[in-house]
Amino acid sequence: MRASVRVAALLSLLMVLFILLGCGHDSSKAEAGDDGLAPADRTDYAGDDDSEPPFEPEFQKAFAYFVAFKPFDPEEARQQLTALKATGTEWISLDIALAQDAWNSPRIFAVYDDPSESSEIPYRYMPNAWHHTPSDEELVQFVQIARELGFKIMFKPHIHPLDTGMYSYMDYNHNGQMDPDEEATKRDPGWPGTVHMESDAEWSVWFRNYTDILVHYLNLLEPYGIEQVCIGDELCGTYSRYWQWEKLIDDLRRRTGFDGAITCAFDWWITIAHKYRALLDLAPLVGISHVDILDGILLVGLQGQTTQLAFEEGRKEVVAADIFAERFDPPNKPHGNHWYRKLDYVGINPYFPLTRTATPSYEEILAGWTSFPLDELNLKEMIEDALESLGIPLGLFLALVGLDEEDLERINFVECIEEFHEDVGKPLIFTEGPGYLSVDGATIFPANWYLTVADENQEIQRDAYRAVFETFWDVKYIYAYYWWEWVEQGPKGYSPRGKLAEDVLVEWYAKEW
Repeated sequence: MRASVRVAALLSLLMVLFILLGCGHDSSKAEAGDDGLAPADRTDYAGDDDSEPPFEPEFQKAFAYFVAFKPFDPEEARQQLTALKATGTEWISLDIALAQDAWNSPRIFAVYDDPSESSEIPYRYMPNAWHHTPSDEELVQFVQIARELGFKIMFKPHIHPLDTGMYSYMDYNHNGQMDPDEEATKRDPGWPGTVHMESDAEWSVWFRNYTDILVHYLNLLEPYGIEQVCIGDELCGTYSRYWQWEKLIDDLRRRTGFDGAITCAFDWWITIAHKYRALLDLAPLVGISHVDILDGILLVGLQGQTTQLAFEEGRKEVVAADIFAERFDPPNKPHGNHWYRKLDYVGINPYFPLTRTATPSYEEILAGWTSFPLDELNLKEMIEDALESLGIPLGLFLALVGLDEEDLERINFVECIEEFHEDVGKPLIFTEGPGYLSVDGATIFPANWYLTVADENQEIQRDAYRAVFETFWDVKYIYAYYWWEWVEQGPKGYSPRGKLAEDVLVEWYAKEW
């Protein structure tokens, strides 16, 4: 390759890196308005009022309670919550499920299983849906019971599109492709991260609808004084719309009497995208697309597991772009995505992969938090091959993106979380999870709730719980673990109730933090 071409490639990389690190000026933003468009560049942000007393974070011995999977029974709820209280849990997240017709539909609604139920918010009667929304009356009943038992409460709605444009299936033949006999197992996972409007006007409608729903629930629960609200759960396709999230938070404070803490649940990979920011931004310039990286992650994450994922045409590109856009701008960048500053806690759903084997030892699980191997992802080889065609040395490229070769071979999740915390400067909480099924393979891809077809394994769930406590208990900027989740859906499910992991929970929640 001619030297002039190599120089041009290097100059292009340097220019892009200069802009991405916040040294350049982005004039692409339009004036603010209710049309979904971004505000003009600004040097300020609508953050905390300096006249307000400083926020005092509180450590939360917590657990998630998903009121979604079966008709609400107040007596069963009381029995479940009483058992949870006996573990030393003091906080619960009250998780409910909302829906929208498709990933690009701006209308959000409650899903009821009883035709007699109604609400001030949009709703639909869908008796055969995989989840249901508790009625307003049931929600109040649940909160009253939790209050009687002495729980503090975080309200946390989920939004599950009925059509995400992606689906899972049971890969019985372990070939990574859906065979004809596996068609009947195809399921839409309803993942919130696929929410993505296709125009600014539709984004405006979506945020307005969601704000109205949150306002309704916060006003409904105001008499019971809930302490905390999680305003979003794994909505990675929305989080770059920072000006609309800022407005949503302002509207919640203005239109309700809620004066508790506000958090938002970001996906675990936000901490990784934060550390590998420059690499992710420069990768497409050297011929590595975000789809290539996502394919590698899915290949490794689902390797050897029965469940596989597939996408409708064009959807993988959008999902990949949204996944790798789930990050904030550097704190020293004067304009851009810093809406975390309006949150009291920054939430992470920490479903980090920890092992490559289905039946790991405790030592392997523990090591996964600080030294997870990336060799099967072939990230280093992928980058070397791309750079070779441009005549750019790997060492120079890594220096430009602030990494070293070891960062391409293994990853330290604890360091990623720490660096993320240092930049956002906010207390962190684990807003959902970690959570582990009690089955073989639970620590390979912890968010894979379809893995219940695997063999039961209570030991791996127990060891995963212990590894989390051993790794993070003394990390004093993480203020909660909202373990997923208490309500049991079978002996292989996420709940530790009556299993070996419950003893670990009781042991650690008996400690002083």
